[in-house]
Amino acid sequence: AEARSEKPFLVYEDERLTFDETWRRACTLAHALVNDYGVKKGDRIAIAMRNYPEWMIAFMAATSIGALTVAVNALWTADEMSYGIGLSEPKVAFIDQERIDRLNMLPNLPANLQLIGVRTTKPLPPNVHSYADVISGPEKSELPNVDVQPDDDAIMLFTSGSTGHPKGAVSTHRNVIHALLSWELDLIAAFTTGLIVRPPADAPQPASLLVIPLFHVTGLHSVALSCFRLQRRLVSMYKWDVAKGADIIEREGITNFTATPAITGDLVNYSRETGRLFPSLSTVGGGGASRAPEQVRAIDVVFEKAMPATGWGMTETNAIGVGIAASD
Repeated sequence: AEARSEKPFLVYEDERLTFDETWRRACTLAHALVNDYGVKKGDRIAIAMRNYPEWMIAFMAATSIGALTVAVNALWTADEMSYGIGLSEPKVAFIDQERIDRLNMLPNLPANLQLIGVRTTKPLPPNVHSYADVISGPEKSELPNVDVQPDDDAIMLFTSGSTGHPKGAVSTHRNVIHALLSWELDLIAAFTTGLIVRPPADAPQPASLLVIPLFHVTGLHSVALSCFRLQRRLVSMYKWDVAKGADIIEREGITNFTATPAITGDLVNYSRETGRLFPSLSTVGGGGASRAPEQVRAIDVVFEKAMPATGWGMTETNAIGVGIAASD
């Protein structure tokens, strides 16, 4: 609520929503979930879709009414998705067209699961409601009156499952907020010590390019949720494409770029090949895998002023672990 402003927040292709517009849409959806879908504190709401603006709106609505948001891996196969939904037992699930197309391949869906289709392009199956219809009622500007406490469960994120089935790691509101405040403390410390130059007070609004799925702790926490208090613009893409990404970085004045080493490597090589220096970029961060030393050196060479940064964390720790940046 404190982040409400007229600054742009969610950007997707030619769509732009301010922080205040996003808030009001989340409030409207929250009331619909409570009044029309019977969602109560402690219920679970799944989100299985690409990084559309509705992902963040659904997340805001669900967590604000005391529901636990289940971030489903949208890249899962039908069997994996059935496993994740069966494990988490959501009351409502938000799904986009690609996930709707897989519905007939999903065995053993909970009989009482209510499905809401987002950005649909085909006639809806009988068991799927339209997101547009769900939020078609009178617009709300305040959330439903639900007593949400710091140690109530907030999210379930799935681990990679590299040695078995993915685990549904549950975090409370306090867990998530501690992670976000830890990164703010890191930033203040970096400014104070001179490791990173503090931007001037009249600097343009900072912006992050979201190239990591929101169902991943880095995409959700490090990139998306970190935007609220810092009033960053969050720009998402349908899927990563280096040429389109480069155009977006220049058009939107992207300041923060956090990605896997492979995606960062794409951008470094593209900059080398085209001579585009991306002067707005201040940070090229990464995680998820170790970054090759030559890539770190290249960040200093090929971009105009961007500094490298990388971090190590875990789903279970809300991406908090250790980090290193700039000349360090």
